[in-house]
Amino acid sequence: MNGGFDRKPGGSSLVDHAISGERGAGTPGKQTLTARLVPSTGAVQLRKTGPSDEASAAPGGADDPTGVTDAAMAGISGTGGSLPHADKIQAAFGPSHDVSSIRAHVGGAAAAATARMGAEAYASGNHVAFASAPSLHTAAHEVAHVMQQREGVQLLGGVGKTGDVYERNADAVADRVVAGQSAADLLPRSSRGGSAAVQMRRLPTNTGEMLNDPAHAGQPGANYTANATGTRRLIQLAEAELTPAQRVQVDTATLAGQSQAEFDALPEPTRLTRRVDAIRSVRPDLTLGDPMLIDTGPRPATPDAANITTLCNGANAIFDAIATGHDTDLDQVFGSANRAAARIKYANAKTWMNNLRASNHIVTDRSGYNREVQLGGLTGFQRQIALHSRFIDAPADAESIITMIHEAMHAGNSDVRDKGYIGTQVFTQLPEDVKLTNAAHFEVVPRRILGASHAYAGQTFAPAGTGATPPLTALQQAVRAASEQIRTAWTMGLNLHTQYDTLYKDQTQWSVPRGAGSFRDGLPYWSKVEKLTIHLKTVIDPASADPARRPISQIDMALSEGVTRKFAECMNVIGRVPNDAPGATAFLTARASAAEISAGQATPDGHRDLWIKVALRGVGSITGPEARDLRVVHELFALNTHFGTVLQRRDLSGFPD
Repeated sequence: MNGGFDRKPGGSSLVDHAISGERGAGTPGKQTLTARLVPSTGAVQLRKTGPSDEASAAPGGADDPTGVTDAAMAGISGTGGSLPHADKIQAAFGPSHDVSSIRAHVGGAAAAATARMGAEAYASGNHVAFASAPSLHTAAHEVAHVMQQREGVQLLGGVGKTGDVYERNADAVADRVVAGQSAADLLPRSSRGGSAAVQMRRLPTNTGEMLNDPAHAGQPGANYTANATGTRRLIQLAEAELTPAQRVQVDTATLAGQSQAEFDALPEPTRLTRRVDAIRSVRPDLTLGDPMLIDTGPRPATPDAANITTLCNGANAIFDAIATGHDTDLDQVFGSANRAAARIKYANAKTWMNNLRASNHIVTDRSGYNREVQLGGLTGFQRQIALHSRFIDAPADAESIITMIHEAMHAGNSDVRDKGYIGTQVFTQLPEDVKLTNAAHFEVVPRRILGASHAYAGQTFAPAGTGATPPLTALQQAVRAASEQIRTAWTMGLNLHTQYDTLYKDQTQWSVPRGAGSFRDGLPYWSKVEKLTIHLKTVIDPASADPARRPISQIDMALSEGVTRKFAECMNVIGRVPNDAPGATAFLTARASAAEISAGQATPDGHRDLWIKVALRGVGSITGPEARDLRVVHELFALNTHFGTVLQRRDLSGFPD
């Protein structure tokens, strides 16, 4: 994930099921895959002290990205306060660009950080820092950067540059705010911090085959009701991403020179196919990647193999350094009593990373799927490490090495899962036993060695309630519980998608026994939960040349990908909740009514669900109304504890629409 110090969808890994058919894979659910979101880039955008001044190249100056991110973290380490000029900025930004959760840091540590960077202000994630009380223009400028980072701005080295496109945009926004004019049209079209929906995006390439009878062009094909239902849903979701100008282009391409009346007279399969093709022609980025390239086996490409070797060499150097040194760092993160135990787990990770590299079981994805669902890595214990292509393609990058170490922790240690991401609520306050089984905590020492961001340099992680830090509040517990449910839903979405992908690649496996069930037994239920089409099909022939008759289609792959993508975005929303009580309360009251808050906070489960609803509202509908989406989160969370039953038959009425 991009922007600031928010690490959710990228800082840690998830638990996913075994890839059936992999060498060493067991019965589905007996072993789980552990996945990692794409890490935050730690974006920091500076406002210089003068119109064209260059910041110092000394450590911490703008020419030293690592120093900048470390200085930035130090400057915003406190709870912060309310945003100066918030009312005027909100009025100019409009309701789709919510500023209520932004935390401001003025003077003190923020002043020291800005001085170190040669700047008067900066933005990182959901935080803005000012050397002193800012003018309206300066405050609006930094808040514009927050909106840019919410939308995934990518910065070379993670640090903005004077005069770049983002600086020019922020200045233009600030000029509008000072003039009392709306700046909404200059801001990212769909800020994820507000209520604007985040869409499921990609469309199949074989819609015509799925809808048309191969023997009678234009006539409905097999399983038409199921396939048309899925296609309509994908069209509706993709259309929501179009700008007005793109919508006009799509309408023109859909008609293809015909009048509206002539088009309306065409058979529905033709109309739907034309619409999908028109959207893809105007927005090629909304084309589904080939599911066959979602790798579940070794990639033979020479560049991949060479880069994987480079990546493993970088990780080995870190493992070796930890094996004989960095006692203080280990003690600060895990506690002195756990230093030896932590070293053993690092050693296990090194062993199995090298074993998997030697057997060609470190792989990547070239379909675009990982990018869509923000998946950084997917690991099966002692079986496979699958990495996002960006880490394979940049093997010497610090984040690539850290991601490999994170995944290796899962590969070498069956008890190391994901129980809290870097930068999320109470990350530094988790109990000792949780830290020793949470992959993200094993990132911290490597980050310090590499001089990477999110290193918590010199900080001792004191568990809550031990005297050094107070016990977790009810609010902190509720936010953490909601975050864990959403993270697990994302994890299970990835697990299920891997099952769908395994079947897609070999549809003859439809009825083959797999443990206590089969794809035929188990997938219809999960298709209904996630609103795919498998459970709606009436004619299934896995060996058919007609893709409309096969158990699973590109339509299902696109819908499943979209569901998982939205859960990743939900994690982004919940990860922006401020760590301090006033900030979290302001975040909540901007997104829920007083009556909802009062009712939800009456019980721990209600309080947790209140925060899940807040996250759901930040991304729009996933499978239907909010109440249904909440049930989906709970259903997938429950699946995590008994994934071994995923392919057992379930009564479809057990999950009513």
